[in-house]
Amino acid sequence: MNRKHLSTTLTVAAAFGMAVASADAALVHDDFNRPNSNTVGTTSDGNDTWTEFEGQADQLTIRNNQLRFTHYATNSSPGLALTDLRLADGIIETQFDVIASDTSYARRSVINYRASSLANAAVHSSNNTFHVVVRGDWSTTVDLELYYGDSRTAGNMLASANISDDTAHYENPFSIRVSFIGNHHQVWIDDELLIDYIDPQNRNAEGAIGLSTNFTTMDVDYFTVIPEPASLALLGLGGLAMLGRRRNRAAQ
Repeated sequence: MNRKHLSTTLTVAAAFGMAVASADAALVHDDFNRPNSNTVGTTSDGNDTWTEFEGQADQLTIRNNQLRFTHYATNSSPGLALTDLRLADGIIETQFDVIASDTSYARRSVINYRASSLANAAVHSSNNTFHVVVRGDWSTTVDLELYYGDSRTAGNMLASANISDDTAHYENPFSIRVSFIGNHHQVWIDDELLIDYIDPQNRNAEGAIGLSTNFTTMDVDYFTVIPEPASLALLGLGGLAMLGRRRNRAAQ
C-alpha cells in the first residue's frame, strides 16, 4: 500500500518571519540522523536533549534517520520537548510527514511553544501553552488553529483558518510558517498568511518548546530553533535556503 504523506514545514520566525533559519545560528538543531533507537536522546548538534512523554512504549523512536511518532488505538498522544531550552521569541523550523492517521478521531499535528513546563510542551491539551494545530477530522475539512490552553476546548481558540475543504488533504504535502514575537502571532500555509493575531493579554513569557500528535503516525525530518536577536538578523538576509529539504526515504 502506498504511503500517504503530509510534508509540513513549520517556521516560527520574528515579525514578518518569512526568512528561514540557518543551522549555524541555531540554539538547537536536530536532523535525527543517527542509528535506529527506541529513545530520541540528544540533538544532533549536542546542544540539548529530548524529554519524551509516551502513553505506551516505543511511541517515540528514531527510524531511518527520522523521528517517528507512532499512533496506537489507545494512549495516542505522544509528545516530546527540548529539555533545557526556554524561549519567548524566535524561530522554530521543522518538517514532518503524516503516514497514517485514524479518521475516527480528531487528528492533530501540533507545535507547542511558550509552555510553562516540559509536560505542557509535549501535548496539545495543555494549559499555559500556545499550540499551532493542523487538524484533519470528521468535520470534512482540514483546519489551521491557534490556541492558548487546551486545544480540545473551543473557548481557548484564538484564531483559525481553513486549509482545505477535503479532509484527505491532511495527508497531502503542504508547508507552514508560524511567527511569534511579543504578542504578535502569524501563521502561513504555503507562503499564504492565514492567521495574523495580536494577543491582547500579552502572554509572552519564555517557555518550553515541543512537538506532539493525536491519533496520527508521523515522521519528523528535522527540528531547528533560533532565538532573538538572531531571527531579526536573519530577516535582513532574506531568501535563505530552507534547511532539511526532503531526503530520500529508505525503502519501507
